[in-house]
Amino acid sequence: MFGISGNELIVIILLMVIFIKPKDIPSVVNFIAKIWKWIKDFVSEVQEQINKVALEIKETKDEANETFHDKIEKLRLEINQQTDFFDIDDNKKTPKLKINKKTKKNVK
Repeated sequence: MFGISGNELIVIILLMVIFIKPKDIPSVVNFIAKIWKWIKDFVSEVQEQINKVALEIKETKDEANETFHDKIEKLRLEINQQTDFFDIDDNKKTPKLKINKKTKKNVK
């Protein structure tokens, strides 16, 4: 019961009988029960808040990770588009200038 062994419970009862008047024992037990319930509720609420914050942190991390990967993918696509524009083929010869024989001028 509440993680208290039988021997500990006997010691607690003996201390209550010694230091508390027998007629006050029910009110003291009631008070202890209320405090115990308040502590359990408080711990439960704190644990719930910690779980909420942990979930928010995980969601934020996941969103940031997805955003990061999306940006990387976008940059990769942009780089591919730019490198496609500058597609260099070593087998292609550079164009030569054509010369107009009549005027002897370079024509592009």
